[in-house]
Amino acid sequence: MSRLDEFNPADGGLTEPVRPRTKAAPSPRADELVRDGIACLCIWASGSDVELDGVVHVAAARRGPDGAWEGFEESTRPFAADGGATARILSEFGVDSKTLSGAPTAAEVWPRLRAFVGSRPVLCHDAETCEAWARQLDLEASVSEAPLEMVGLDEIANLLEPGFLSRLAPSKLVEVLVDAALRPAPRGAIHPPHVLSAAAELVARFGDRGPVE
Repeated sequence: MSRLDEFNPADGGLTEPVRPRTKAAPSPRADELVRDGIACLCIWASGSDVELDGVVHVAAARRGPDGAWEGFEESTRPFAADGGATARILSEFGVDSKTLSGAPTAAEVWPRLRAFVGSRPVLCHDAETCEAWARQLDLEASVSEAPLEMVGLDEIANLLEPGFLSRLAPSKLVEVLVDAALRPAPRGAIHPPHVLSAAAELVARFGDRGPVE
């Protein structure tokens, strides 16, 4: 399985999968699309219903000018009333009321996260949740830029490994693909390094199968 390198304060704790792989020469079109590299986004929310649920935490990663990963993350108040963490939020993400007390709303944080990500294509941990909340937060924060172009880890699994893996929930997918010593705890506390490692494992498994005869 793909592993994450050890924590490195110089790159904000973000790491790369260590599985060696051959880098193919990109086409001119691909090079144009990812000229600034890709970004990775995780949105922790109590659900994907933007009317009833709330965002607890946002985290993103991008390639810096020197090629190292740079990180952005911030806890956010999930509901208009500063009611703290629900039992579900605490159990799923490990975020307590003390962390959320006085935290900004996701709409307040969102413009800074959008500026951090820029126009990069975005790999996210959960396509449904991230797309729903990205649209909603663009509205709430009056973001004028084009919507983020996102692909979910679950969508990659459906494309490359149709079958068992494609039927797993995003948190379970990360649990299966990431080395046991590096899995998020609690299960829902998924950060960009987990998503990047899981995606690398999916691609490696697909490559290991070789061409279909």
